[in-house]
Amino acid sequence: VPVVPGAVGAWRRQAVLDLGGFHEDTLAEDTDLTLRIIAAGKRVVYAEHALAYTEAPETVRGLLKQRFRWTYGVLQACWKHKSRLFQRDGGALGWLILPTFAIYQFVVPFIAPAVDLLLILALLRGQPVAALGYYLLFFALDLLLSAVAILLEGEELGLLIGLFVQRIVYRQLLWVALVRSLWNALAGFAVGWGKLARTGTVHMRSG
Repeated sequence: VPVVPGAVGAWRRQAVLDLGGFHEDTLAEDTDLTLRIIAAGKRVVYAEHALAYTEAPETVRGLLKQRFRWTYGVLQACWKHKSRLFQRDGGALGWLILPTFAIYQFVVPFIAPAVDLLLILALLRGQPVAALGYYLLFFALDLLLSAVAILLEGEELGLLIGLFVQRIVYRQLLWVALVRSLWNALAGFAVGWGKLARTGTVHMRSG
C-alpha cells in the first residue's frame, strides 16, 4: 500500500514519531509519510472493512485544484526517495512502488490523450473501421476488468457508467492537472496547499 489516504487512514503513533512525524516539504504529506514508513522496513496494510466519509470537490475548478495538489505532491514525495530507485538496498520502494508511480501516475496519464487524438486522426484519414475496432476492443477489456473489480467489492454494476465519464471527461482533467504539475516542477514555481472549499451539503442515507 503506497499511500495511506488522509481521509481514511490510521497510524501507529510511535512509528510516526520515530520518523519525525509529518513533514512539510511536500503537498502530499500522507504519501510522503507512507513512503518513509516503507523505506524504514515497516508494513503498511489495507483494512478492507474500514469506512470513512469525506467531502469531495463540487466544481470542476475545485476538482482541478485538488488533483493538481495531489499530483504535484506525489511527484515531490517520489523525488525525495529517488536515491532508492533500482538500488540493491532499495527494497519494495525502489523496485516496485516508485516505478509503479512513474508509470501509472505520470507516464500513462500523460500519453493517454495522445491515444484519443490518434483515434480521431485515424477516423478522419479514412481508417475508421480498424481504428474504431481497436478502440472498442480495448474499451471492452477495460469495461470487463472494471466489472470484475466492482463485483469483488460487492457494489452495483450500475457504477460502470462512471467509466464512460472517466474516459471522456475525467481523464482529460487529470491530464491538465498533470501537465500543470510537471510545468511547475520544471519551472521551479512555488505551489501552495490549496484548501478545499467546504460546503457541508453531504446527506447520509440510512441503511
